[in-house]
Amino acid sequence: MVSINGSPASPDRHFPGHSAYDKVVLTSEWDVTHLLQMPRNSIAVELGHGFFDMEVPTVWNWHKAPWRAAPAFALVLELDGQLVVPQEWRCSTGGTLFDSIFEGETWDEFHEPEGWKSVGFDDGAWPLARGRRFPGRYRAGSHAPIRVQRRVSPAWRRLGEETWLGDVGSVIAGWPLVAPGPARQLQITLVEKLEDQGVQAHNQYLSSSRFQRFDVRTAKRPWEPNFSWCGYRFILVTGTPEVPEVWGVEAHGDVAESGELHISNEVLAWWHRAFINTVRANLHAVPTDTPTYEKNGWSGDIKVSSHAMLATLKIHSTLDAYLDHLADTQLDSGQLAVIAPTPGWGYDECAPAPEWTATLAQVACDLADDTGDPTYVTKRLDTIQAWVGYEASRLDSDGLAVGVLGDFLSPGTEGAPHEDLRLTATSILAATLTQLAGTTSWIGELTFSDRCREMSSNLVAAMNSQFFRREQGQYVVGDEYRQTANLLPLALGQVPEDYAEAVFDHLLSDLKQRGDRHNMGHLGNRYLYSLLTRRGATDLALRIASNPEGPSIEAWRRAGHQTLLESWNQDSRSHAHFFQGSGLIWIYEDLAGLRRVEPGWTHFRVDPLGYDHLDQLAWRRQTARGHVGVAWDRSRDSAHFELEVPDGSTCEVRLPFSQGDAILLGPGIWRWVR
Repeated sequence: MVSINGSPASPDRHFPGHSAYDKVVLTSEWDVTHLLQMPRNSIAVELGHGFFDMEVPTVWNWHKAPWRAAPAFALVLELDGQLVVPQEWRCSTGGTLFDSIFEGETWDEFHEPEGWKSVGFDDGAWPLARGRRFPGRYRAGSHAPIRVQRRVSPAWRRLGEETWLGDVGSVIAGWPLVAPGPARQLQITLVEKLEDQGVQAHNQYLSSSRFQRFDVRTAKRPWEPNFSWCGYRFILVTGTPEVPEVWGVEAHGDVAESGELHISNEVLAWWHRAFINTVRANLHAVPTDTPTYEKNGWSGDIKVSSHAMLATLKIHSTLDAYLDHLADTQLDSGQLAVIAPTPGWGYDECAPAPEWTATLAQVACDLADDTGDPTYVTKRLDTIQAWVGYEASRLDSDGLAVGVLGDFLSPGTEGAPHEDLRLTATSILAATLTQLAGTTSWIGELTFSDRCREMSSNLVAAMNSQFFRREQGQYVVGDEYRQTANLLPLALGQVPEDYAEAVFDHLLSDLKQRGDRHNMGHLGNRYLYSLLTRRGATDLALRIASNPEGPSIEAWRRAGHQTLLESWNQDSRSHAHFFQGSGLIWIYEDLAGLRRVEPGWTHFRVDPLGYDHLDQLAWRRQTARGHVGVAWDRSRDSAHFELEVPDGSTCEVRLPFSQGDAILLGPGIWRWVR
């Protein structure tokens, strides 16, 4: 935290975020002109440990990071066009006696030097700070700045004479805020969920009994932590007989919505809002897998969710920044880690996993295609090519890709499914190479494009040779029928010619035999609903999403959640995990029928396959060209249909109430009434 004359230098918190510090340190830049005064100024800096100097042992080995050292900073002022580097700093300890990303903080107001941030404070007794040179490189932090979004007043209930439990209503990310008052010692613990015996205040991934706990001694000043954040819904406070003057603060990456959905189906409306809530709760420098238990940038979570993220949020800069972190993990062999940033974990652990690390190529292409800007790919093309070479070099004797994660957290599992995971690894790798071939062809990298296309074709042939049973019309990866193993090749156009219908029929049969319920993890759920609708089974897709018994979106909604869960079990570890909800793209691309055809939305298609199934739908999103949108209302005597085409774009629309051919339209707002 940087203050100038007692005021924060910026509203940004935890910015510019963490990195693999032995490779790169992120920087931030703020305009502080309005804070400066003549003739003297005071610049005060508070440092915490963060991911740079994590002491608590974790399974991801942050405590063993090669860069670990005492916290440090560098600061440069630009005054009247001249760069000024303050040469002398003095340092001391303050009110923050302990800080940890996972464990929380300890604050004692009586240890905080009075007025130390203001001009005139006498720091002569403080020792001079020791300078040191950083051997790595610097890069401007470009992710969405983390900012306070709102302050929430919890609903409190007394648990004991001096113990209270507050509920902020849904899982959010942020921290507590303590009001000033009489001198007191409070213990504040933030948790996502409750247990029979109280709050669930433990983390199996830490070697510590302390978790998201804030030991706070206050008097005259309000207090909130500066060096940690939490995922939480409940606030446990001990140490006061009165209703606590403690609020919940919601803070995350300041990312605006890029899309607006109005839909008559309440389950789908909930899904849309819950996905946005969950992604936002995980926007802390990188899109994390959970703001509570891990705070890691898992590549596989981002991979399946990028399309829905780009449709709903202005998240391009944060995804682009994440790809830089993922590229930073690359070894000389071309291998990428499964998390980014990483302290060196994720090359042997939970690896290899091309169904995860394909994120680098896929999301770079997604960003280029969505914006029409090829630099998302070209600036990291060498890294992508090295990764492709690495994956090509380690195909097994059957010509298949090997992965260890697969269709993660399918119902009834606690991790990877117990089957031959080479199918999902090969299918996803082949599909990523096909996408990469198309994008690199567009940007003129024809030789590499041909290589990707050939490798993808060979992978699909090897996959079908090993797993597809023509006489059965299905893919076999174990002792029982697996939905995702059959769904992925079908959804990704990899099924042998003339067998697609048979594979689809088996999938339909299994879904119906399970009582209109899926049995898929994060990979399958990305494609399930879109595949069903594109093959004429929209009613079934809606029944699966709306099944009250679960696993389903509706089961989560009925349980009172406002965010998505990590797994399909109601006792899921995390209650703020977005990757199982990535199939949401179905609403926008298939039910609304709004799909990009050319990069940058210069040409798009509208084929609203949900028209006959939904009385009302309006979907409008921001694109590189402006707003695109489709809407209808069939709830009145006459049906209304509307289409929005931005300047510089053309749209091919298939009117849902017409049997004629698709029509081509230019910019404007087009309306039909029937």
